[in-house]
Amino acid sequence: MLEGGDGMMELEITYEGRLTVEPDYEGEVVDPGSEIAQAFDLTMQELLKLDVIDPSVSGSVTTGEITMSCIVESSTWDEAVTRVDSAFRSALHAAGVCTPTWPDPRRRVGYTLVGRNAKELVDA
Repeated sequence: MLEGGDGMMELEITYEGRLTVEPDYEGEVVDPGSEIAQAFDLTMQELLKLDVIDPSVSGSVTTGEITMSCIVESSTWDEAVTRVDSAFRSALHAAGVCTPTWPDPRRRVGYTLVGRNAKELVDA
């Protein structure tokens, strides 16, 4: 386990989800692939501004599947997951993506969480 003397551990947390694209609030039809690609890029840019280690965003512009991961230092699993929930949601919202509990009819791209995984990093 990568623990310091202060009881902190490093956890890698991964979220898998799906982005969907809807016509905008004026009914304009959009290119889903380009909207999703832009959401990937902007989400990554926003994650780089936050207090997480080694963030990554990957997925498929065709299917809308998205995987976001990062490493956080925390003293508990619950604290780590709470911090990552906040970081991922903040990055998505700043990238213009709405989430189920924060819908916005002006946003075309929406995110739905499919699954999440957390693992403790250990010394090799």
